[in-house]
Amino acid sequence: MILRFERLLFSLPHPLINSRIRCKIVQRWGAKVGSGVSIARKARFFNSPNIQIGNNTAIEDCFLQAWAAISIGNNVIINEDAKLLTGNHNLHTPNFEGKLLPITIEDYAWIATSAIVLGGVTVGRGAVVGAGAIVRENVPPLGIVIGNPAQLVGFRRCSDFNYNPSRES
Repeated sequence: MILRFERLLFSLPHPLINSRIRCKIVQRWGAKVGSGVSIARKARFFNSPNIQIGNNTAIEDCFLQAWAAISIGNNVIINEDAKLLTGNHNLHTPNFEGKLLPITIEDYAWIATSAIVLGGVTVGRGAVVGAGAIVRENVPPLGIVIGNPAQLVGFRRCSDFNYNPSRES
């Protein structure tokens, strides 16, 4: 009963329930949430105890499916409709067994709108995953990937970051 109430409370419009309260609710569900984190009201968390979010990170209306660990660093941006999916199936076995692989998003990374990051992937420090990209391999630090499957198209020219995305959201 309390869990249903918390889920309802979590999704109420912004003026009634602010991001700080949503962070507290996600922590009650078992996630580890750093300070200064901003969580949008339509963000969805599945298996919260496997989720760790660093400081000053902005989580927009996205979906985090944490069958395995999801580790999100400091000052990360995860935009609307992005998905982090740790669960999969082994297609080459007779029993179609589950395959669970962690996801790591390092500091200052940006996961753009409608991007999908699959299990076993590390998105490096300051890397950018373009809108709609499907990432199934690691993204190097400062790397910029786009497309399906995501392809490396370049690198960010700046590496001395100091922005706080949760303050800007």
